[in-house]
Amino acid sequence: MRSTLILIMMCIALLSADSAVNWTVDDNTVPESLLDLMRNNYYSNDEIHKAVFWAYKFQYDVISEYNGRVFDVESPLEYFNDVLILPKTRASSINSNIIFENNTVSGLTDFNSNNVVIKWSQDQVDTKITWKELQIVGKYTFVDEWKYVTGKYQIFVEDVVYQTNTPLSKNTELYPSSAPNSAISYRKFRTTFTEHYSIPDEFSAARYVLENVVLGHIADYTLKVTRKNVTSAIRAAVQPYVQYRNRSDPHFPATTDRLDDGRSFTISDLFVDGLDTALQKVNAVWTEPSTGAVMIAVGHTLHNLSGTFNLRIVSGVTELQQPVRLIDFSMDRINLSITYDVLRPNCFCLATVQVYKATTWPRDDRDDTAGHLQQVTAAFVNTIKDHLSVGTCATIVKTSKYGTNNRCQ
Repeated sequence: MRSTLILIMMCIALLSADSAVNWTVDDNTVPESLLDLMRNNYYSNDEIHKAVFWAYKFQYDVISEYNGRVFDVESPLEYFNDVLILPKTRASSINSNIIFENNTVSGLTDFNSNNVVIKWSQDQVDTKITWKELQIVGKYTFVDEWKYVTGKYQIFVEDVVYQTNTPLSKNTELYPSSAPNSAISYRKFRTTFTEHYSIPDEFSAARYVLENVVLGHIADYTLKVTRKNVTSAIRAAVQPYVQYRNRSDPHFPATTDRLDDGRSFTISDLFVDGLDTALQKVNAVWTEPSTGAVMIAVGHTLHNLSGTFNLRIVSGVTELQQPVRLIDFSMDRINLSITYDVLRPNCFCLATVQVYKATTWPRDDRDDTAGHLQQVTAAFVNTIKDHLSVGTCATIVKTSKYGTNNRCQ
């Protein structure tokens, strides 16, 4: 539902500029899908383990890149200009030259389709754009020993297809600066040259310029234009998988506990900063022959967390409430060790959390909680552990292809 809504919003924005971009995820490339595909094709367990390991590694690389960024302001999508200006170029033969200048390509905004397909296990994004026809126009000059002829030319290129793939993980760093020659193709072209009766081999010259110059410039331009759209598609597709949704998370639950002296206390409005640097890595994949489970072990590490929470202590005798106190805290490191069954994550998912060097201190100078701060800190740490362990498994179940549609024995 979320991805559908995002897709609708993207399409509305693009249609307002007389454009339409569609993105989808190839379900056969979701890491869980490899199990059925490879088992049906008689791969060995070792081959399956390696393939699943790398598929999840790619996915977690993308998740790590977008941790803490899903609430950022989105970059505006990019649109084609209808006119692309090309440089002056030349087609040479043994006895003559044809020089093409004032060259422009038109029709780029009038494409038939514009599709972005995300392929998780292949670690790539396929982009395909098709045009019914593009027009290249300009001025030409034909020169040989006996002639000097100038005029105008037109080249009509039919059924043009741009198709290439770019990185899924590390998209920001590894996005190519130019498209390969194979990224663009066409079915046929036709030409018109004024004064054509005075020009030999104009068709060959047009083909040379089209295939060696024009199409390359169109491919590079298209690669550049679609970069923001590809990034937006990846960002939308990865959102359901992102567990640390912002650099700071105000959604940790409140907790209530009791001090040694009988008074109760409440920790609320917990605000944690530093979640955007979470390191998420796949450690191992293996099979449990007795149950048929395919297990994956994942580790998360969060460094240098800090933040605040509100503390209120209530007397158990008089029900008098002390004023709310703002407590600062810091944590040196949190480690999550997560193990779950890829096929039945709702049946088996275990996330253990270790918190290292948690420190708390009151924002004000009153010392009335000094003797109880150790208990408060322990309760606060338990809240963090419970939230991360339960929430991590809930996210895994929610985003898994198999989801909750499994009967657990």
